[in-house]
Amino acid sequence: PNVIQVGQQICVPFPQVPPCPGGFIYTVQPGDTMFLIAQRFGVSLDALIRANPQITDPNRIFPGQQICVPAVPPPPPLLFCVAPLTGTNIAPTSFGVALVQRQAGNAFVIGVQLPDPPLSMTYVAWFMNSATNTGIGIAMTKTTVDGVWVAQAVNAQLADKDLVLVTQEPVGPIGQRPTGRVFVDGSIRQCP
Repeated sequence: PNVIQVGQQICVPFPQVPPCPGGFIYTVQPGDTMFLIAQRFGVSLDALIRANPQITDPNRIFPGQQICVPAVPPPPPLLFCVAPLTGTNIAPTSFGVALVQRQAGNAFVIGVQLPDPPLSMTYVAWFMNSATNTGIGIAMTKTTVDGVWVAQAVNAQLADKDLVLVTQEPVGPIGQRPTGRVFVDGSIRQCP
C-alpha cells in the first residue's frame, strides 16, 4: 500500500458531508463553483461555506463531490402594505396608493390626477380612525408630474388608523380633523 506505480488509478474519497438539517445534499457538477451553487439555490455564499466545513478551500470543489446546500431562509416580512385609493364623486378620475406600515408608523401616499387646488388651498393626506373620527394630517407636496402629489409619514401614530383620505385644506397649520372635501380615499384595515 505504500508503493504506487506511475499510471496506476487510485480512488481518493471526498471528505464526508456533514449533517444537512433542513437543507439537501447536492452533487457538484462540472463547471460548478460555490458561488454558482449558492446563486442557483438562493442561499448566501457565506451560508453555503459554513454548511460545508469539510471543504478546506471553497475555491476548489470537484465534480462528484457532495455538499450540503442549507435551507433557504424565509423571505423577510412584508415591509409595506399597499392600499389603493379611489376617486370620490368630487374627483372620479383621481386615484392613488398608500404604502403603509401601521405598527411602525410609516407611510407614503401618492395622489394621481388631482386637480390643481386654488392658491389658498393645498392637499393633505389623512390617516383616520373611523370609529373615533380622529386622525393625523400630513401636508402633501406637488411633484414635477402634473396632478401628482405625495406625502410621507415617519414614526407617526398610525396603529389605530384604518382609513386614508386626501382632502383640500387651507394653506397653513393642519388642524386635528379634515375640514375640506375628500378627493380620494381608501381603507388600510388590512395593513399590519
